Amino acid sequence: MKKVSILFTVCIVVLSACKKNLQERILIDIYSECKKKECVINIKNVTDFNWNRMYIFSVQASQEEMNKAMGFTYNGWSDLTSQIVFTLNDSIVYVEKDSYDPDAPSKINFGEDNDTAHCMMFTPATAIFRVHKEPIKKVCYTLLPIK
Repeated sequence: MKKVSILFTVCIVVLSACKKNLQERILIDIYSECKKKECVINIKNVTDFNWNRMYIFSVQASQEEMNKAMGFTYNGWSDLTSQIVFTLNDSIVYVEKDSYDPDAPSKINFGEDNDTAHCMMFTPATAIFRVHKEPIKKVCYTLLPIK
């Protein structure tokens, strides 16, 4: 047990030394705050920039769906890539893309696998998620919106 604790601490220190993307910051928050199987993560606590809308686009989202959801033309669409896009007053302030790879699943997934929505939108007040640990090949976490 002591070895696991030391390894965990070393991992946190190493991860803290680099500029982290959003998913890495969420993982650090989960590792430090979620000792049980489920807990709650507030996205505004892991972002270091101002934003008023957060869009989560699944790999199935088309460029047309993304444009319609955001209300302006977005030229960052990529095939087989999920995206998290943060905007502030209709300007993009942060984008994170995650290419689909069935052999290396993402460690962070938003929503349920059976969700049919290709787009989810949140504000800083609504971007609060219940974290569920998934025991698959490699540990990953599903973030379910709290309604």
